[in-house]
Amino acid sequence: MQQKGVEKVRQIVTIAVKQSELNGGYELLFAAPPRLPVRRFSLEEYHQLIEMGFFRDDERIELIEGILVPMPPMSSRQAACIRKLQNRFTVDLQGRVSVSIQLPLAIPGRTSEPEPDIALLKLDPGNYSERHPRPSDVLLALEVSYSTLAYDDGDKRRLYARAGIQEYWIVNLNDESVIVYRKPYAPNRRDADFESKQTFRVGDRLTPLALPDYSLAVSEIFSLPSHSGFSPTDF
Repeated sequence: MQQKGVEKVRQIVTIAVKQSELNGGYELLFAAPPRLPVRRFSLEEYHQLIEMGFFRDDERIELIEGILVPMPPMSSRQAACIRKLQNRFTVDLQGRVSVSIQLPLAIPGRTSEPEPDIALLKLDPGNYSERHPRPSDVLLALEVSYSTLAYDDGDKRRLYARAGIQEYWIVNLNDESVIVYRKPYAPNRRDADFESKQTFRVGDRLTPLALPDYSLAVSEIFSLPSHSGFSPTDF
């Protein structure tokens, strides 16, 4: 791509970023009509930018409703929590699910490609080498939140509901709780949400809807690593 073309794209991206500032941040970015015309990107255009090397290697970007959204730096506590859950899921659910860590989830027709902190996916013979996973492949989407709680429990929650993700967990590091959303509904594009919301705290156990024979103690998420993560659900 010629330099002029790259600069043109950068101008478009700058407008999108300025738009998010005018709307007061993520919480209003997609819920309210834009105050200025914003050039939104399709999934195809976004992939073309990636293939041409437009983004720097150290940039963390998500495409949300056609807008390039910078992902904020991650705290060491968030990173540690993601690694811990990754290890638990990988070991305890080996051969049952594919564990995806901050990798693209394509939402066709929604001009969005979020990168959940963790996604449990249906097994795929090619390990999704031919395409990115889609909402129908997702058994559980999970975000580990600290400074991004309003975004994860706002725009991103509604995005996952619109996409038909069946279960969405938010690990809230602020008060050591896990918010569990289930039963997505989308009467229209703007009002999509989940019908069921439950908050679990230390002393409770979590059971993924798609994996009813396994459970995880909330205390395991926020405590130091131990010998076991998931364990069979007691009946």
